This record gives sequence, C-alpha cells and structure tokens, in this order.
Amino acid sequence: MTKALRIRHGLFGRVAVLEMDRRLVVHAHPQTHLLFKVAGSDGAFGVHDRRLPLSTEWAVAVNPWEPHCYPRSPGAAPSLILALHIDPSWLAARLDGVAWPRCFPCHGVRVSPGLRTLANTLNAEMIYGEGEDRAFVEELLVAIADRVRQTPLATSQRKSECFTRVAPIDRRIRRSIEVMHSRLSEHIGLESLARSVGLSRQHFFDLFRRCTTLTPSVYWNMLRMERAVAELGTGLRPIHDIAADLGFSAQSNFARFFRDHQGVSPRAYRNATITVDELPSPEARRVPYPVAPPNL
Repeated sequence: MTKALRIRHGLFGRVAVLEMDRRLVVHAHPQTHLLFKVAGSDGAFGVHDRRLPLSTEWAVAVNPWEPHCYPRSPGAAPSLILALHIDPSWLAARLDGVAWPRCFPCHGVRVSPGLRTLANTLNAEMIYGEGEDRAFVEELLVAIADRVRQTPLATSQRKSECFTRVAPIDRRIRRSIEVMHSRLSEHIGLESLARSVGLSRQHFFDLFRRCTTLTPSVYWNMLRMERAVAELGTGLRPIHDIAADLGFSAQSNFARFFRDHQGVSPRAYRNATITVDELPSPEARRVPYPVAPPNL
C-alpha cells in the first residue's frame, strides 16, 4: 500500500515524499514536475510514449502539461520517491530573469553527485524538518530545478516532445476549457462539450490534443485533481464535501479517483500534509491555460 510520508504545500507548489507500490494512471500537472528515487527498488515513469528509468542514477523531469504515468510492475518492491511540483511563475521570479515556463531539455536526467546531494538534503528536510525553515526549502527547490535545466543532453536522448507543441490555443478549445472550469461539480460528457463549442467529437478530441498535448478527459481530471489537493491541503472541509463539489456521487468513488492519480487516499494525503504559506482559497486558484513553450 502506497504511503504518504510527508507533503508540503506552499506558494512554490507542493513537494511529497511517497513510498510508492501502486501504479498511477495517465495524468498531467500545470506545474514543473521532478521525480527522484530516494530508496527502494528502481522503477520507471512513462512520459508521452516513452518509459524512463527512475533510479539512483536517473531522475525524471516532466514539463507542465505533459502526460505521464507510473506503470509499476505487480509485485515489485516499494520505492521511496521525492516528487516535486513547482509552480512555473513562482520559479520564474526566482531565477534572475531566466524565462519560465521553460522546457527541460529531456525527460531523463542523469543525477550528478551535486544533484543527488540537493535531492537528499530536501528529502531529509521534508522528513525531519517541522516546516519552519521555509526559505531553506525554497532555496533547495530553485537550486534543483535550475541544475536539472542545465543538465547536458545525453546523446541517446530525444528532446522533450513538448518542444513540438507549437499550436496556439484555438478559441473553441479555450471556450471548452472555460466550460470545464465553471462546471467542476458536474459530469460533462465529451460529446456534449464538443457540441457546445461547435465541433464533432473526433475533431474536438484531435484539436484539444494538438493545442494542449492532453486529451480532454486527462485535462478535465487534472482540473479536478488540482482542486482536490488544494482543498485537502487546507484541512478545512470534510472530505465528503470535497467529493460532492467535484461531482462524485459517493466518497468511495472520489477516493478511488484520488488514489489512481496520487497513489494514496485523500485522508492519507491530508494527514501527511503541512501548509507552509497562507494560500488563496481553492476556488480562487486558477489553473493557467497551457502555453506553447519557447524554442530553445
């Protein structure tokens, strides 16, 4: 059973230390996402159509909006994973004029001794720290992201598929995203959503994926998951109320959805979370539109 050992929420995004022993479905985040194996068995993460190693020597970097999954093999020993979800706007303000969101040059990152030291230090602060030293955590996040960004490309690695996504957001796709945002508590059929913006189901699916790299259902689930983790991070509302607000008829269905995307139950996630900043309310936190990355 996957365990959430410690999760921190802040203006930087969130950081989690998870003992993972179950697969995660295809999902995406609006944040920059970095994964380090701290201990346990080696594994892999799927990003787009690639399977990348997650081991002592290799970390995984996922750009905002890129679909990824954790295709864990049945019966494999658990892995202790340090998972970073860093807000791109927050990061840009701390990188001295470096443009962000900026794509990581590749998804597989060779872990140098310096990068391993930074990751291990952050993991120790997560597990043993009490949350008071916010500046230290933020300093580590910036140092890790910047070092990963500057990691030289290995000759065997392709550049991130995110480089190929240059299509601007079509106005009809923008409208469909607005509908999703405004109707999080409802079950929206993709066919009716396509009709509402004047497209056939297939054309809507193809255009949405071309503009965002995601399918409509993965994007819809991402919106609900971002709201869920924000609500759980505050610790203020009962879980059954959060489930109802996100359109789940039963709390058990919400728990299954949450485990499929986060690996742990909503209650375990809440129990492991500390919030180190005063955050805006979940309703006020707006997930940004996907944006085409610059050509680097």
